[in-house]
Amino acid sequence: MAKGVWKLRRLDELGFVGRGKSRHRPRNDARLYGGAYPFIQTADIMAADPYITGYSQTYSEFGLQQSKTWPPETLCVTIAGANTAKTAILKFEACFPDSIVGFIPDKTKADLHFVKYSLDLMRKSFLSVSRGATQDNLSLDKLLSFPIATPDVNLQKHIGEILSTYDELAENCRRRVQVLESMARMLFHEWFVRFNFPGHDNLAFIDSSLGPIPAGWEVRKVVEFVDFIRGTEPGSDTYSNEPGSDRIQFLRVGDLSKRDSDIFIPVELADGRILSPTDIAITLDGSVGLVQFGLSGAYSTGIRKVVVRDKSRLGWSFSYLLLSSKYVRATIQAHAKGATIKHASSALPVLEFVSPPVVLMERFEDLAAPLLKQILSLQDIIRNAHRTRDILLPRLMSGQMNGRVLLESK
Repeated sequence: MAKGVWKLRRLDELGFVGRGKSRHRPRNDARLYGGAYPFIQTADIMAADPYITGYSQTYSEFGLQQSKTWPPETLCVTIAGANTAKTAILKFEACFPDSIVGFIPDKTKADLHFVKYSLDLMRKSFLSVSRGATQDNLSLDKLLSFPIATPDVNLQKHIGEILSTYDELAENCRRRVQVLESMARMLFHEWFVRFNFPGHDNLAFIDSSLGPIPAGWEVRKVVEFVDFIRGTEPGSDTYSNEPGSDRIQFLRVGDLSKRDSDIFIPVELADGRILSPTDIAITLDGSVGLVQFGLSGAYSTGIRKVVVRDKSRLGWSFSYLLLSSKYVRATIQAHAKGATIKHASSALPVLEFVSPPVVLMERFEDLAAPLLKQILSLQDIIRNAHRTRDILLPRLMSGQMNGRVLLESK
């Protein structure tokens, strides 16, 4: 893969490039939203890796009139905010705002995946010219000022196929994770919300502070059985972007959704506040009420590690599904205080749950725990796929691997 046969091209030489549209002000006008047209935001791009397959907001007819739609297989690039220069591939027709740039390749000149991976590799360079006093901003002109090294389109496609194979594997695993989590939640809801558990027929109900519950069950406080261990904050001057034998991954509140972090701290500064994959973590500062497992590393003060003292009364699967339920999250958010950064530790003493008999709890764990443990295994596959992709990415793009030989032997 001799670099001499590659050409430097601007992004707009490889296809159509344009910013999204969101002309109406104010942007929070309720008339813009709630219709049938998907509206992609920067958070949706952050959550995608590499495909945008879902969305949290829609435009109305009024919203659509002041915007524009982009087709599937559009490459979306964020150009503003904390998530600047993140990329993802749109899988359905959608609108997006002017904080996102769209790229549609000319298929005679460029491969969509190749361009995406090229931009990903260049992200540090983009960030170096986008730092602002209040908000990072990567203008379209700045984005276009960085040429992309491109071989002929056939080699681009082959490189894109090699790298996207790992992303496809991760995406398939993510879909399986969603199915397994949905199955576990449905089981929890049936048994402990609707009370359709084995042997529920002809069961008497009694009144409680949480409404009618089966006779013999009782309402208990979560803190009777659980300790919430606060994390540590060693200081940003100890942060490093490089791992090492004497360093440990440091998870902050925003890292919970992706179960990963690009920040590392010295092991001794973790102060023993370390999460393992089977630990449950919950956020009580900042974006409060996020619950996750499958994490590894030290964790910040905005996160609490869930330590169950009596597992016969509060099983691992039950604990995760309870704490991540809509009821608990709503309670935590209702207790959140703070003008800029929310704090919700005051919610812990009021969290209640309906405690079933020990035998039923054990039976539930026998069914639910294998589903969640499968999720842990799939998360390992996802991490390994991303790790392999990230190792291959610079090698394929720098000529360290003979892509031409790979292409000719295909």
